Amino acid sequence: MDDLISTKNKIIRILYISPHVDGYGADKSLLNNVLYLKEQNLIYPFFIVPREGLLTELLRENNIDFFVTNFKMWATGRKKNLFSFVKSIIKYLYNGLQIYNILFEIKTLNIQLIHTNDLITDIGIRCANKLKIPHIHHCRALLLELGITFDFSEKISLKYINKHSSIIICNSKTIIKRYSKYFSKDKVRLIHSAIYSKNKISKKIFDDNKNKIKFLFVGRIEPAKDPLTLVHAGNILKTMGYTNFEVHLYGGSNITFYNGYANQLNNYIINNNLVDLIFVHDFDKNIGARMQHFDVGIFCSPNEGIARVLIEFMINSLPVIGPNSGGTLDLIQDGLNGYLYKPKNIDELVKLMVKFLNDRSLIKKMGAYAYNSVSKTFSTEETSTMILQLYKDCLK
Repeated sequence: MDDLISTKNKIIRILYISPHVDGYGADKSLLNNVLYLKEQNLIYPFFIVPREGLLTELLRENNIDFFVTNFKMWATGRKKNLFSFVKSIIKYLYNGLQIYNILFEIKTLNIQLIHTNDLITDIGIRCANKLKIPHIHHCRALLLELGITFDFSEKISLKYINKHSSIIICNSKTIIKRYSKYFSKDKVRLIHSAIYSKNKISKKIFDDNKNKIKFLFVGRIEPAKDPLTLVHAGNILKTMGYTNFEVHLYGGSNITFYNGYANQLNNYIINNNLVDLIFVHDFDKNIGARMQHFDVGIFCSPNEGIARVLIEFMINSLPVIGPNSGGTLDLIQDGLNGYLYKPKNIDELVKLMVKFLNDRSLIKKMGAYAYNSVSKTFSTEETSTMILQLYKDCLK
């Protein structure tokens, strides 16, 4: 077997377990790495996903094979009770059946390694154990802080991941620190998310004559991302007499559970006559290519391990405003590439937005610093090379 997989030029056959299919940060980052390694003829990727979505559209576009099977997550956003515990047991047993569907689907593929893209499922580990092949778990979020709880407790679940994974990839120092009591140091690797390709990024051309400064928010319209704080800030700016700005929110609420929150946000905009200043758009898979048409990126989520969208803002030379918590502290250097504010503090956010409205030269100065602060760390080429080496290490 060593002879089959140790040579440099042989393609590594990898099964990717992706619990997300909505095309947001975790999906984008993984797909960037996969496409780069596939184009270099270094891997053969095959995806298992729980349903159709934007990710499956992208997989088809890029001729990547996948299989849809309705596996369940071992985490939930709802409060724990007796019914939810029973439901957790049922999900676990149901996934046991789904594993046999997966194994049947991939039986001729000669899969050598499994890579699970997020902590909210154990199905990758269970498949790897059945096949007796290495497993890599990719840790991208602070789940409990985002209101997500494990079916069988954080301690039991994360220690299970640690026991049954050859390597655990974490995409920020904040996540490593948060989960250090559960993960063995010798298994943890810091690899930042793949945000951009070096060959596809050009420096922004600044327009000093623009009439309005455009603030940009990108993320799901849900409480964890806290876009309502930004909308409230926009209303305060209006009452202060500022009209030289626009706020654009690109997101969506595909989860029925959050429809009430999305309606609350939209109603606030209408009831306060903000429709000419604040614009809510559906999620746009091409927004990254158009970020340079905006001026300042705003990130409101207080509990992210590290936010892909913040890095996307910065690589497009947008100064950023974000909360002084979580992985945001790993990215924003207050007063240099952006500003930090206390999470959910609307008044502080307003004051920082006013700084850009009163002095647009800050946009160019801080935007250039933002670009330089991330341009060498989050490239697809570098992160893909690091991940490929991990694959090789697992297969030795």
